[in-house]
Amino acid sequence: MSSAPFMPLLLFGDAMASDDPARAIQAGIMLAAAQDVEALEKFAERLADDVRPVLEKATKRPWAFDPLDPTHLRSRDTYRPSDFLDEAAMRLVEGPYDLIIVVTDVPLLGRRLTAGSLSAAARIVILSTWRLRTSERGEPRRPLDGPAVHWNAAHLLLHLVWGLLVLKRRKRRARRWHFDPERVDASCLPEPPPGVTEAAAKLPEQVIETDSPLRHFWFHVTNASQNMGQVVRPLVRSRAPFLALTLPRLSTAAVVPSLVLIISAEIWDVGVNVEAVRLLAAAVVVLFASTVYVVFSNRLLFPRGERRRMTEHLAVVNTTVLATMFFVMLGLMVMLWLLILAIVVLVFPQDLIHTWPTLGNAPVGLRGEMRIALLVSVIGTVTGALAGGLESRSVLRELALFRDEV
Repeated sequence: MSSAPFMPLLLFGDAMASDDPARAIQAGIMLAAAQDVEALEKFAERLADDVRPVLEKATKRPWAFDPLDPTHLRSRDTYRPSDFLDEAAMRLVEGPYDLIIVVTDVPLLGRRLTAGSLSAAARIVILSTWRLRTSERGEPRRPLDGPAVHWNAAHLLLHLVWGLLVLKRRKRRARRWHFDPERVDASCLPEPPPGVTEAAAKLPEQVIETDSPLRHFWFHVTNASQNMGQVVRPLVRSRAPFLALTLPRLSTAAVVPSLVLIISAEIWDVGVNVEAVRLLAAAVVVLFASTVYVVFSNRLLFPRGERRRMTEHLAVVNTTVLATMFFVMLGLMVMLWLLILAIVVLVFPQDLIHTWPTLGNAPVGLRGEMRIALLVSVIGTVTGALAGGLESRSVLRELALFRDEV
């Protein structure tokens, strides 16, 4: 990526450029093992050696695979791709690396049990040997060092790396990866799709090292603007405004007090008399404040812990998470507004309003009812953010970042 967009960074902090066309692409290999770590290490080492020539020929750049200290998993249970995000993101920054390849021996669950998953935004590829070793019913599990498992793993890894580099989702969906027992040598490895060489030229990324929040903010804004497509795609793919419907704690904490407030005469009095501009301004402030609170209280940003060093694509990931959470809160507020408006218009007895002493005989038309519904939805959004939050921070990460699997 050109260094021109990052020139303002030189005014704010130290940035490490990466424009050398001969620079090797640095890939960290992170092992996440629940059983035999040594066997998985040998498997990953051989895997890197076999895919390196194909990657170097396709990208016209040297590739350096760096084995990282293995992560020991506590159980052999099923894991989701987002379960590896914190550790992988930390390794990505510490390197720093251009991408992280996670090799694990536990079942990997996306929308289904899968052999691999990737996040193009986070530059993380995950490969599960558990799915590769699973045989047909009634047959023994395939050996990890068998040629079919190894070459299918090499085929899968290349398939995932091509998907990370070339963001042509519809074409990739038409060619889903599958295990083929006939893949037993290097001749089975897939050809790279068009555009890999150009995409690889953008892979070495900008890195900033600073303690200043202002510099971090500017770095995030700059990179988000330069990679807007990678921010928008997850929002569209995950249907971000509707995610509130999949987060019951958040929705319940917002809906319950809203139903209580709507029968309060004081809320009606304020809603009828408040200025529309002031109410809309309050709604905007609540949306941004709730987004920031939920993101930071649930520690959704990357990497965890110390954030002095930040890579270009982790900045894009953090922007994606913030944008996704903003649209979740926006969707929640709109949902509440529609719900309360429907109750006010269709259910609430109009004659009862005139018996409330604070309102007297003041007419309450449709505009007043809309303002009342908005006031209640604003308050409900605040209570949802403060009292509800997320069942698990992995939920949002999963939906926002990991929707690509094979």
